[in-house]
Amino acid sequence: MKQTIDKGAFRDTFHRMGRGDQFSYEALGMIFDYLTEIESETGHECELDVIGVCCEFTEYATAAELREAFRHLDLPPQNNDDEDDDKALIDFIDDHVGAVLVGDGGSPIIVND
Repeated sequence: MKQTIDKGAFRDTFHRMGRGDQFSYEALGMIFDYLTEIESETGHECELDVIGVCCEFTEYATAAELREAFRHLDLPPQNNDDEDDDKALIDFIDDHVGAVLVGDGGSPIIVND
């Protein structure tokens, strides 16, 4: 038996499971949108696994935080243009590690690793 949930119920489930602080409000909305897009593209319904989502996705507040987390990789150099540097970093992570979701205004940054 399956139950369809909306974005609000998705967020509420994280709080009920004691994982409400794992992601920001905006990040949970972004993850919900990403998962529903995958469902639409594949035609396969996802089953909500809160712990699985917490293990698969990581939220970063800034591109600098993202760069620090992945400093062990051969990241693109910084060129003193924050916007271009951030885009190059996000593209690199997206190509080499996993999908990257970026919120409005460049934050939060979610990595599906």
